[in-house]
Amino acid sequence: MPFYSPTMSQRPAKKPRLGVTTPNCKEDATIYSSDQIDEAISKLQSGQEEVVIIDTDLKLKCPGEEMVRFWNARVKPEYRVKVPKDWSDINYKDYKKLPGLANGMWHCYASSAHDEALDHPVINSIFTKITGTEHWKIRPNRFRFNPVDKDDGYKTAHIEGPNVLSDKSGISAIVCITAGRTFTYYKGSNNDTRAQQLFKELGGQKSLFVQPTQDQLRHWPRTTVTTTKPGQIILFADSVAHEISRLGKNSMSLFLSPYNYETYVED
Repeated sequence: MPFYSPTMSQRPAKKPRLGVTTPNCKEDATIYSSDQIDEAISKLQSGQEEVVIIDTDLKLKCPGEEMVRFWNARVKPEYRVKVPKDWSDINYKDYKKLPGLANGMWHCYASSAHDEALDHPVINSIFTKITGTEHWKIRPNRFRFNPVDKDDGYKTAHIEGPNVLSDKSGISAIVCITAGRTFTYYKGSNNDTRAQQLFKELGGQKSLFVQPTQDQLRHWPRTTVTTTKPGQIILFADSVAHEISRLGKNSMSLFLSPYNYETYVED
């Protein structure tokens, strides 16, 4: 039987490669000092700002033993990892076996680093201002580790939370342990009626989490800000469209979610 070679018109068309339809604009976020907390948060709550950075003197110790002890206690000796002594010891090559790390999460909850951050007076002031009470509570959170330096966070672009359809934004906090932590968002989407309508159309009123396409997000410039030193805190309006940024290799941070338990309503 002769070898059959289809003509070009008979060959299946190649699937188009998934690409970024919105360029990533790098910008300098407004950096406030620790005595400008009220001003920074007021601007976020009023919609004058979508993302700010607050500079603090927070320097967290690396709780290396806590970060790896559960993994090391449950695997065979040949799969155990070394205990990091400092944040600079942590890299993807040495710790890639840990579950969740490839997706940017280090599954270590309520570590002494979390406690140290929550005990810091600047953090307390920020969370008191955000929640409106000195008796705020915190949801359990892990470490956020970025193993790469790739501009592909657009694949995880999303709009989320109970405040998307409200005129007043909630505020989320990222405590940056190392310099170079990035945050990518869609500038101008916070409190924009087009983003709110998109949230509704994609089922956000029920799920509180939707993932629009880049075409659906084309109205708002894709924008990235970067911290410049350890101890800075990124605050952002939690209803702004944003993504899990994968720029800034080996950056480590804490994503902390304070809330007022007296006014919180269970879903």
